[in-house]
Amino acid sequence: VFGFGGRVGKGNPTSHCFAVNGNEMDPEVLGLNGILNAYNESLNHVVFDGPTIFQAILGRAIEVVRQVVQHGAQVYTILLIITDGAIHDFADSASLIVEASTLPISIIIVGVGNADFGAMEALDSDDSLLVDRSGRKAERDIVQFVPFRKFQNNPHLLAKEVLAEVPTQFVQYMRKNGIKPEPPVQFDESKLDMTLVNSNMSIQSTQLGSGLAKGFLGGNFQGGDSGGSTQTQDQDQGQGQGQDQTQGG
Repeated sequence: VFGFGGRVGKGNPTSHCFAVNGNEMDPEVLGLNGILNAYNESLNHVVFDGPTIFQAILGRAIEVVRQVVQHGAQVYTILLIITDGAIHDFADSASLIVEASTLPISIIIVGVGNADFGAMEALDSDDSLLVDRSGRKAERDIVQFVPFRKFQNNPHLLAKEVLAEVPTQFVQYMRKNGIKPEPPVQFDESKLDMTLVNSNMSIQSTQLGSGLAKGFLGGNFQGGDSGGSTQTQDQDQGQGQGQDQTQGG
């Protein structure tokens, strides 16, 4: 879990990518409660600040995704950024998004509050692919922008809008790169009864394991309202096994 837009410790300059749990060597947290606990604890030593800069947190996300790709893992990453500020580094962020469009990642931006989110809408290139200042065109659309105020009274519709483009973006990447699902995990049905009788603990462990959130976060600690980002990694193993990486700030 990483934050951005905050001064960590007295007298330090504004940081746009820092571990919310205070441990730069091990910024991961466990689940949603881990994210909330890390965020609440950070309020004791992080001072909200601006402007809203995405460059550092996008760069960190790209670094992590590249490492996963180099290891040959079939992992697709979802980066969720929650921010209350208008973006101040549009050109740099656009260049990084164009770069990221070749990687297994989707980026979801949720704008909270009444700031001018026009630049966020421009990053969400639904009508035409994003082009950076050097003329490079994104290989595919990987950004979805959602204004929270439009859906704040309807959490179900909010969830639908946040995830609306992910399935298409996921399939586009896999087809473009010729990646097929791995064979389904084979299960010995003769062991089913024994499993059900003896696995109350196993079932709980499995459910807990699938809900682990390894963190990495972009949060906009600005103006008293927090922002954050969540990164979810889905591992394509036929039966839909996955990893969640959550970034919050």
